[in-house]
Amino acid sequence: SHGERTLLVDCDLRLPNIAKSLGMNNELGIIDYCYEKASLQDIIKTDEQSGLDVVSTGGRANNPSQILSSAKLEAFFQEVRLTYARIIIDTPPISAVSDSLLVLPHVDGVLYTIKFNAVKRKAITMNMRRLMDSNVPVFGAVLNSLKLSVSGYYYTTLD
Repeated sequence: SHGERTLLVDCDLRLPNIAKSLGMNNELGIIDYCYEKASLQDIIKTDEQSGLDVVSTGGRANNPSQILSSAKLEAFFQEVRLTYARIIIDTPPISAVSDSLLVLPHVDGVLYTIKFNAVKRKAITMNMRRLMDSNVPVFGAVLNSLKLSVSGYYYTTLD
């Protein structure tokens, strides 16, 4: 919306959801690019509603760790950095698998997303420690799935 070219990349190769959430097909994606079955131009799709460019996974990977640590993925990020001002990467939860840690060398920073009432405080603390140990800046956290009835409590004023 600010005129900066932005790319959304789905790097959750186990349970991809970006294409489905945006109503796009997931036929070609980052997996195809890494296996040299598709070019960069083949895998970048534009969401007509938002104007956002999107790279889906192209399916589910049998070996996500191998793909996410590949030289081909590194080349992908080097190439798209030349075209896009902002690149947003969606990864699996950091506590579920190590996949998100494999993507960290390619990012400038992390926004840690926490589902309200679904993640225990101890897990959040452990995950934050893992992120801080990676020496990648943590830009902040996003608390999602907060119900409006609960959020009203947080925004009330005292008389």
